[in-house]
Amino acid sequence: MVQEELDSFAFTNWMKEVVTAHGENLIRIKGVLRVAGEPRRRILQGVRGHVEISEEQEGEGAGADATTPSRLVFIGRISRDLEAELRSGFEKCTVSAAKRARSEKTPAEKMMAAFG
Repeated sequence: MVQEELDSFAFTNWMKEVVTAHGENLIRIKGVLRVAGEPRRRILQGVRGHVEISEEQEGEGAGADATTPSRLVFIGRISRDLEAELRSGFEKCTVSAAKRARSEKTPAEKMMAAFG
């Protein structure tokens, strides 16, 4: 669970990495996501390597406000190490974490700047 809004680009890339690396261990993935710039929450449903994200439908209980957290549930063969990796990766998909990651220079960029 994360309190802050998610960065759509960071989350999508992370989810692709998760499914590629751990798809054989993940039977189901379910989630309710609060994505920056989106008026409605996103609903995530996944089975094995197939993941779909759709907009939440109108109705009772629909909608998100600034206090609504994003939640993901992974069902499958999940070790403690994988659980920790999934929690950490999900937390890195928040708007502020993604912004920090984009502003950090890679080792190659740092070396180029030193010689520039």
